[in-house]
Amino acid sequence: MKLPGGLLVDGQLRCDFSFKPITGSIEREIIERNETTDSLATTLVTALVTQVTNILNITLASVAGMVANKELISSLCSGDRQYLILQLEAIINPASKWLTIECHACDELIQLQLIPGTLPVKPAGQYFPITTTQLSIGEVSLRAPNGADEEALLQQPDNEKQRLSHLLKRLILQSNKSVDIEQLSTDDLDIIDQTLEEMMPQPSINISTACPYCDSLQEITLDIYEWMNEKNNDIENDIHLLAINYHWSEKEILALPKIRRKHYLQLIEQASHLAFEERI
Repeated sequence: MKLPGGLLVDGQLRCDFSFKPITGSIEREIIERNETTDSLATTLVTALVTQVTNILNITLASVAGMVANKELISSLCSGDRQYLILQLEAIINPASKWLTIECHACDELIQLQLIPGTLPVKPAGQYFPITTTQLSIGEVSLRAPNGADEEALLQQPDNEKQRLSHLLKRLILQSNKSVDIEQLSTDDLDIIDQTLEEMMPQPSINISTACPYCDSLQEITLDIYEWMNEKNNDIENDIHLLAINYHWSEKEILALPKIRRKHYLQLIEQASHLAFEERI
């Protein structure tokens, strides 16, 4: 599988990655990590950034030819991290899901079907993840922001201007030295914003559709992290049913990939239907 961005390794851009086999043990660990997220001690955004890193650390086997760990995952650009979360959802919850929205023009309810993992993805630009650009202060190098930048940014005071200044200090270098952000003009900031937009990979999180009742165009912004926090007792129910019918231990059941676990559950359901039909 390929990332839309990737990591520079020995001067070469590596985009390869792989997930571990998603077993019941990993599913349970994801659920337990989500339940223990300390949202009281941190802001929701800070908790989410940490949560994404933790979940990818649990599920990724390798990135750019290296064994995945938290440091490596934090070095991935923001677009790659979003892409991985979308692909992980497609593995864990592959079934189509329905979205219901209210038309902003006629107030009718609209339903849309979405298949996880099928949203379009904008690939990285030609000079990703580091490029040079000309500003009023001269030529500078500009790096795409990554997970580590997100984590560092959220440790700063809750002030938009201060956070922007801190981020730019991390991303911009001139002659291998940080620049005085106060010297940047409004035009410089526009150039930086446009350059990053062109360079960064980005999964689509917006859907456009026409209302079937009034033809009004609807713009829907998806919460791609919503699935991570859904309350899910399926794994415990699956363990219970498989243990009763096959007499397997919890450890044996949790070692099964989800697709095999669900196949055995289908066999149990089919056998139950046959037994019921025979009784009547």
